Amino acid sequence: MEKQLRWEAKFDTKFSDEIDFLDTILKSYGIEDTKLFLNPTKQSINDPFLMKNIEEAIKVFHECVEEDKINGKKILIKVDPDSDGYTSASLLTSIIKYFNPTAKIVYEYSFSKEHGLQYSHISKYSKDEVGLILIPDAS
Repeated sequence: MEKQLRWEAKFDTKFSDEIDFLDTILKSYGIEDTKLFLNPTKQSINDPFLMKNIEEAIKVFHECVEEDKINGKKILIKVDPDSDGYTSASLLTSIIKYFNPTAKIVYEYSFSKEHGLQYSHISKYSKDEVGLILIPDAS
């Protein structure tokens, strides 16, 4: 019996030399136009200002980070336990440090694959210790 790739077994997808492996994987996840997905244009990117309360969130971010209206308190970043969680937390840290190189940043990690903020993540901090909580990989 011929060995099957794990992908083939899980997704019931067969590959041959004529099939583009990446194209097949992306289409199995529902991405119809794989060429556009891999080469996005300005037209394929959503306007972030369509998100609810985004202007207020930007204002609060700049006040807390740039103007330091949190008076030197810590900025807590909740890191989701997956690749986009680590990536978004890293990018957010770079942005904060760009605006305020002396910002005090603390991180809360989840190792049990839970997403979002739980009471247990913040209960160890007093209200006077943390001035801003950011959850970059939450919807």
